[in-house]
Amino acid sequence: MDAKKKSHIVVWGNAKGGVGKSTLALHFALQCMYEKLSVACFDADGDQGTLFRSIENRRQYCKQQNFSLPVPEIVRFCPSAYETAELSIKALDLLLQTLENFDVIVIDTQGSDTPLGRYVHQKSSVLVSPITESPLDLDLFVNIREIQEQSHLTLPFGSYAHMVWEQRLNKASQAQEHLEWVVVRNRISHQISRTQLHMEKILKSLAPRVGFHIGPSIGDRSIFRELFSYGLTVMDRDGLTTLAHITARQEIKSMTQYILSLLKKNKY
Repeated sequence: MDAKKKSHIVVWGNAKGGVGKSTLALHFALQCMYEKLSVACFDADGDQGTLFRSIENRRQYCKQQNFSLPVPEIVRFCPSAYETAELSIKALDLLLQTLENFDVIVIDTQGSDTPLGRYVHQKSSVLVSPITESPLDLDLFVNIREIQEQSHLTLPFGSYAHMVWEQRLNKASQAQEHLEWVVVRNRISHQISRTQLHMEKILKSLAPRVGFHIGPSIGDRSIFRELFSYGLTVMDRDGLTTLAHITARQEIKSMTQYILSLLKKNKY
């Protein structure tokens, strides 16, 4: 990417916690670094600090094991340190300005709807929202009490989709820029079920109406969680040649390439 252009901000967001935002954000950041992009990570959920701790653990692991692995710059931002949302937003902007020389800024967000979270969504070039196979995740996109094939096209937006829609309009009016939104199905079971097929069908029908792309999916693999606690990723372990590891690496590469292609298409 052209270093003279402004940084590309990729936000990992969802109004629900426990969907794998931090894990996928780390894998995306490291895959970008392996593709020779300069990357800074910004933990906007610094009070919990999941992404921050993982990267610090990576730094310590490399030092202890005498490994030479890429380690992204990491900024920890704690919203609770500010008395008002307005002050936290101003502080966040100042910190983001210090990262403008990086090709990509990866932001991990809180799993809740807050004024700061809305502002971070508005700042994104690409918003990535992981969801699991749970219908509760889907309910954030469209209000579905009972998933029915014949009714989902006319149901109102869910709370999260409505918030993203508002921030998309704000970004367009204030910066004359488009916000691309990608939904990544995460922790997909290897055994195809009726629920899985039904969720996939509904997402495909909702995508053009709600305004998101469906990115490459990520399987339910314990290796992601096992490595994350050390700040490691499946891309760091080239010596692992089992089918599961090869597939996991390819899933992350496919997801990363998909997101980067949206940045290039829109010439951010």
